[in-house]
Amino acid sequence: VLLIGLVSCLGHRAAVGQESLDDRIPSDYLVAGVFDGRAADAEDIADREREIWEVLGPMYSELSLAIPVLNWNDMPVELRDAWIEEEIGAAFLESQIVFYNRLEGDPAMSAVPGMGVMISEGRFASFVDRFVRMIAADGGVGLERLRIDGAKIQRTVFRRELSLTFGTMDGYYVVTLGGPDELEWWLEQQEKGAPESWTSAQQRVATGRRWLSLNVEVARLKSMFEAMARPRDLEPLAAIGVDSVRSVALQAGFDDDGYVHRLWVDCPEGPRGIFGLFEASADSPIAGLAQDASAVLAIQADVIGGLAELAVEPKADRNVPSPLERAAAALGPGLVLQYSFEDGGPFVGGSMILPVDDAKLARQLERNWIESMLEQPVDDPWRWWGPPRIDSMEYRGETIHWYSPGRFNPFGSLAWTITDDHLVMALSPMTIKPTIDRLQGVLASADFDSSDSVGLDFRFRLADTLGTPSGMGQFFAKVLIHEGGWDLRRDVEWNRVASRVASCFPDSVTLDAILLDEERISVTSEADGLSLEARMTMPGSELVLLGAVAGALAAVADQAGVDVGAIVAPVSAARVQNQNNLRQIGLALHNYHDTFRRFPPQAITDDNGRPLLSWRVAILPYIEQQQLYDQFHHDEPWDSEHNLALLERMPAVFRDPLSEAEPGMTTFLGISGDAGIFPEDREGVRIAEIIDGTSNTLMVIKGPEESAIEWTRPSDLTPDMNLLDQFFGELEESFLGLTADGAVHTFDRDTDEAMIRALITRGGREVIEW
Repeated sequence: VLLIGLVSCLGHRAAVGQESLDDRIPSDYLVAGVFDGRAADAEDIADREREIWEVLGPMYSELSLAIPVLNWNDMPVELRDAWIEEEIGAAFLESQIVFYNRLEGDPAMSAVPGMGVMISEGRFASFVDRFVRMIAADGGVGLERLRIDGAKIQRTVFRRELSLTFGTMDGYYVVTLGGPDELEWWLEQQEKGAPESWTSAQQRVATGRRWLSLNVEVARLKSMFEAMARPRDLEPLAAIGVDSVRSVALQAGFDDDGYVHRLWVDCPEGPRGIFGLFEASADSPIAGLAQDASAVLAIQADVIGGLAELAVEPKADRNVPSPLERAAAALGPGLVLQYSFEDGGPFVGGSMILPVDDAKLARQLERNWIESMLEQPVDDPWRWWGPPRIDSMEYRGETIHWYSPGRFNPFGSLAWTITDDHLVMALSPMTIKPTIDRLQGVLASADFDSSDSVGLDFRFRLADTLGTPSGMGQFFAKVLIHEGGWDLRRDVEWNRVASRVASCFPDSVTLDAILLDEERISVTSEADGLSLEARMTMPGSELVLLGAVAGALAAVADQAGVDVGAIVAPVSAARVQNQNNLRQIGLALHNYHDTFRRFPPQAITDDNGRPLLSWRVAILPYIEQQQLYDQFHHDEPWDSEHNLALLERMPAVFRDPLSEAEPGMTTFLGISGDAGIFPEDREGVRIAEIIDGTSNTLMVIKGPEESAIEWTRPSDLTPDMNLLDQFFGELEESFLGLTADGAVHTFDRDTDEAMIRALITRGGREVIEW
């Protein structure tokens, strides 16, 4: 969000135009983007853009100084100092940048990632060059100097034959990472011009004078994921509608009215799942319910009903509707969330209104809800406030209920009323009353123009909602500086940057002069996709507000009884986490080998060769766990009184996020046995001993749940005759394996057993057909 805000009001001052930047986008990309930086004094800057830049430009430039704080302790001091002293962030805002990434080969096997960045020459490009050279010096095998198209280029190679190529050509600093010919491939692509997928997508979201363009080829990403994942991992993707998405395009820039941000989710056969929840309806019953408030979010689609359909899961008795399905049956489509200082003050002046279709069912659900709220668990942390209570009062013929967790508890209150046509919820009865007045016509409401109906319409007045935007900005800056800099109090650069950031916001009078009368975000499900448009004063702020909208929708779903996280989640995220865990383990093992010229032995032993602790303990210093490593007694077994107390401090890298095993148990196992990488009763294996090749030899696997062992125990997987049962277990359809070159592979049950047997030997001289 910070980066988006920083690049917001700027464009491009160099002679190269947008068309030539687009021509540098290659085909077959997964993600590609263009950033058109522009100096504040550019001659072709529009009047409205110039007004915004003159007020906000200095603020964004100062904020850019704080970017190293995001990784302050790990960033090399010389680069951190250069970023601050040379004000590289401001130079970045004036740069032109083209970038892409792709994947070449079969993602289920050893696909080679490719990526490239081109940056217009200047201070920012020079800074990136210093950063790239530092990476090359730390991880490469020496620099090779060559010429490509007459330009002087340098190249180094990392593990797995990944080549880092960099240099200056045609007025741009170029960096590519991928195969040895990644840069040459990119240059050939540029001769073909912009690919049609990029051009058509960007035409759909055109803003006129862009500063940022981005395309994401979701269909390609999904096919990659399908190649690596188990079928059940894909179920959450289908549930949220990802299978209906072909690509996502974004463009942000300026037109005559100011800053605008457009996003298009392309669904050729129509959006499904969450992407289809915002279908506009001119006949929505929420029309006319919103007041002239400081902030109003109106949704005309049937969000509760849509969530109910998404949340359907196998149940013992499908004849019994879920709480969400019952809520969807009682409530009509649409909702209104609004905030007004006049409706109860700054802290409780917000309310939510939902249409009621079945008042009888709604009141039955209300009774069930009241009963559940009054149930007080014995260990409830609020118990000392006293028992929960519900008070009621009559107002204009309607009953307003007010719930409080305890008699003296001033927090956690909730007020609501159910009329024949509406459910109204707020934090205080004094906010419910004016809403009832509007519903009964006593107070006027602000009708939404049905001819301009959208699925989700979020309108707000920035000055009203923030009070004094400049003052609020300084307040939050100081909070972030205090929290983020807790460990950096004595750092001179930190304190210098902190003082500048905290004072960089424009004064309220100046800021008020450029604020729009009304800021707006709209989201609509259409026949062939999902569109989003945000018209804002302060570029980048729509991302923060979209997060607030998502939080509001999650709150609605929670009140309706649905666990949104369980819908969109999960098994797939765990698979990705386990892949990352294996990659970290592989890197740690190689770093150990770099230090000792061999991989760790299966066990840390005593002088008599008795195994004491696992190789997982031996690599702790290489996964940033030196302190934990030092706490072990290395002359005692894993289950000694002292070492056993450390069992529950297992690093997260050894834990499957979905594992139900006891704390301290791991399913990340080395391949043991005489032919494996972790043979028993001997010192560690050297890479030179892996005759079959590091890319053809399994080192560690993420085994099935039933194979879990204590992570410090010097025990692993010793292959036997029941090989498939060992690797897959009873229920798993696949397993993850780390080969000795650091690559992570997915093996499903269709994998030939002979291939797995060949992979677990380091010197069997078998031929591997990947």
